[in-house]
Amino acid sequence: MRKFISGRTSILFLMVAGIGAAGLMATGCNSQAESNAQSEVKGQSAAGSQMAMAENVSNEELKQFMAVNQKMQSVQMDVQKKLLKAIQDEDLEPQRYNEIARAQNNPASDADASKEEMKKMEAVGKEMQSVQQEMQKKGEEVIKGEGMEPERYQQVGMALQSKPELQERYRNMMMQEMQKSMPQGSASAPAPQGEAK
Repeated sequence: MRKFISGRTSILFLMVAGIGAAGLMATGCNSQAESNAQSEVKGQSAAGSQMAMAENVSNEELKQFMAVNQKMQSVQMDVQKKLLKAIQDEDLEPQRYNEIARAQNNPASDADASKEEMKKMEAVGKEMQSVQQEMQKKGEEVIKGEGMEPERYQQVGMALQSKPELQERYRNMMMQEMQKSMPQGSASAPAPQGEAK
């Protein structure tokens, strides 16, 4: 089956959409090891410079990153609905789609897909390419709308995955934003209870 997501696009697509946890799409992609090997061949110095740039993530960038992720939640849900619809339009059950996709990524897995199922999987793959392109465009628009460049968004995302102190700063910011959005007094004193007899 064709690769649905590859190279630079896959990192941005997966970060923006949060698809890694979305099950259906994550299993619909070819193995990450293949794309990792291709990335290493292209140049290890680029990865080193990206990590060096990721060392210095400002609070403003973390706020921008958080705003992008919040705005992309509805886009992510839309992508998941479109994938599910594409699977169902091909008369495949999501569970069967996942089994076949896993088998394609793991030769040791035994899914025994028929030729008809493989044609359906290919049709879903073509639809996903279209959805991916749409998602990529929306993602880049949201990122730029928050004042970041897609490359910097990737760098911040990679730094968040590997740096516990940055994760802690990000969590604290998220908590502060949640507290700001809570109605005043909702986290104050507990409600009075009935009188003791």
